[in-house]
Formats: sequence, C-alpha cells, structure tokens
Amino acid sequence: MKRHLRLLISVIAALALALTGLTVMSAPAQALPDCTVPPCGRVVNNTGYVITISWYIDNEGWHYEDLAPGKGRGGWTYDGIDVDRFYVPYGCVGSGNIGGYQWYWPSGHDKLTSSMTVDLRSLSCGDGYVYAWEDAWNDNSWGGSWCRWFNGDNNWQDDCGNFRNRASSVQNNTSANNNLRFYIHPSNTGAYACLGAGDAWRDLSQGIVFSFSPGLDGYWASANNNIASHRWVTYC
Repeated sequence: MKRHLRLLISVIAALALALTGLTVMSAPAQALPDCTVPPCGRVVNNTGYVITISWYIDNEGWHYEDLAPGKGRGGWTYDGIDVDRFYVPYGCVGSGNIGGYQWYWPSGHDKLTSSMTVDLRSLSCGDGYVYAWEDAWNDNSWGGSWCRWFNGDNNWQDDCGNFRNRASSVQNNTSANNNLRFYIHPSNTGAYACLGAGDAWRDLSQGIVFSFSPGLDGYWASANNNIASHRWVTYC
C-alpha cells in the first residue's frame, strides 16, 4: 500500500510540473530487498577487483550490481538482500572461503544458497591449472569436491582421493593458450574430448562426449563421470 501511495504521489507531482511547462526527470527504479527469512545469501569481495553479483526479485526479475573490493552485499542483518549469484569472468577461476573451507568456482554465474556467506578471496585468470569438480554447476548442484592439476596426469585414480570417473564439470585455465584432452582411459588412451583454452564445461552431462578418435574404445560416450586422464596439447 505504501509503495502504491508513493507512486500515486509521484504521478500527481509529475502532472503538476508538466502543466507548468517544466521537464520531469524520473529517478531509476530501486530494487527492493527480497530477504524474508534469515540468514540469506551474502558475498564479500576481497579479490581486489570489482565483481558482479545478482539476485532475483519476484515480479521484477534479475537485479545486477557491481561490488567493489573490500565490500559486502546481502544478509539478513546487513541490508536485507538475498544474493543469489556472483560472476567469475571468462578464463578465470574464483577462490575463497565458505564456513572455513576453501572453494574454487568456475567462470560464469556461480550460485549460492540462502544459508551461505561467500568470502571471495581471489580471481585466478590463466593460472595454468586444469580444474575438475565432482558435481555439475547448475540450479540443482553446486560443484562439490574438486581437484586440480598443473601438469598432465596419466591416471586420475591417484589424485584427490581417486578422482577417476568422478568429474561432472571441468575448466581449462591454461597459462599458455593450450587445449586439454580428456581421455576415457588411463595413460591417455581411448577416445577423448578436447576443451579449448580458457573454456569451462559446467555440466558434462549436457551433451559433452568423447568426440575424438573414432574407432577407439569410448568414442561418443558421455564424458560425465568418465574422465580417467588428461594431457595438455597445442591442438585438439
């Protein structure tokens, strides 16, 4: 009711000014807080760079804001905003802290739940690593356990508590514009999928297959939960 009353008063004022011949300049609409049940999502930017955050407001849609270094946004006890996502630029991986645990986020819009406070500490662009996460990054899952490698690896079974056949999302965070070949078998054998420099596959179940080396075992099989080894290459 208060919002409608303010709107009515604004319209009356605008009409009155129009009748006097004055130009009316309307102020941009301000997105309303949408945190109705605590604690609500919060992002703190400690990266040293401006980052973009966003949240969805019923009947209004997505609202985007730039968050300056050293600033925080969201949370029931702060500003009444329930931040839903923050954006990691293309070719970069974000890292930070949630509840005392280290996390890495792929490039793109990375979501957080209403119970999370994300302390984003750094953006690593072209750091030379390949990153893999156990779960996909979508509206239903949030990355889960992760592993990363600087060099090629012949057998993911030996890494991060056996990461062979566990990855559902990957990112090529090359420092030398290299491509990545992901193989269905250890020792870089069988069919492979190739990921370009700086690219990320945020959900391997969405049509990502071992599309190279026809005739070899695993050709055209899904890459989801099927990667066993990888190596850096200059071409696919």
